[in-house]
Amino acid sequence: MCSSDLGYVPQVVCGPCTYKPKTFTNLRLTVTNHDMEKATSELTSSGTHAAVLLASVSDYLPIKKHKGKMPSNMEELKLDLKPAKKIIAGVKASSGIKVGFKLEVDRPRKTWEALAEDYLKTYELSMLVLNRSEEHTSELQSPDHLVCRLLLEKK
Repeated sequence: MCSSDLGYVPQVVCGPCTYKPKTFTNLRLTVTNHDMEKATSELTSSGTHAAVLLASVSDYLPIKKHKGKMPSNMEELKLDLKPAKKIIAGVKASSGIKVGFKLEVDRPRKTWEALAEDYLKTYELSMLVLNRSEEHTSELQSPDHLVCRLLLEKK
């Protein structure tokens, strides 16, 4: 049975990636965290039955944005970053089905359980898929790696 058979319309919000997902539903392409947050917010404002949240565009954003072209003869360039807003925190699913994905780098496996429990509680997830980049390097570099969100809304 397909989600549309149940009266739901899948909505996909996709960040910048080399491969655009094949979908027979509504697809919104985004470039920045701001674009992704706005598209996700617009889609969920009328209610979301279930959500699968794969990744954000970026975990950090520049504190200060430079206007125009920067001189190429600069001796040094300093970039100050701040954590990006967690888009997953603002998504509410009426069915309680909310799946998150967490990619970890250099985190000992023994700390995964505590991290998973924290994410499940903090972001009100029904399920969390947790993996390490070292185990999936070839997958992450393939054209099939996507940064997207799938949202289901009632017809």
